[in-house]
Amino acid sequence: MNSLVRDHLPATYFAEYQLLRSELMELLSDDDLAFRPGSNGFRLGELCREIGDIEHSYVEALRTFRQDFTWRNPDPRVEHSVEALAAWFAELDTQLLAAIEALTEDDIASRRIVRSDFDVAEFAPLVARSSMSTARRF
Repeated sequence: MNSLVRDHLPATYFAEYQLLRSELMELLSDDDLAFRPGSNGFRLGELCREIGDIEHSYVEALRTFRQDFTWRNPDPRVEHSVEALAAWFAELDTQLLAAIEALTEDDIASRRIVRSDFDVAEFAPLVARSSMSTARRF
């Protein structure tokens, strides 16, 4: 067990945040996902898909040490179906935890995440730093 799993995730309430999102999925209906707060805003389902797309980018970053925010889930059901969205979120959470657990202490201390939207000389956070923001976000 690495230090992120042993120390950081419990200290940042990672499991509790994941549980809150699962509980939210239980309260939502498919009609709720169609809600649009204002004429120019995104629908709730679109915002939820965006959250999943971002989590996917962190999963891939922890696996490959490269982060790209351009991937989009091609399944339109995640914007319209709570069942599909909840299943995808659960899958992402499992993948995220597995990616964190697979990191070695050397990865955590010395590997950098290279982001596609920044020049590596300007911004390439260490895995430990990137994982800290990931745990808070999801």
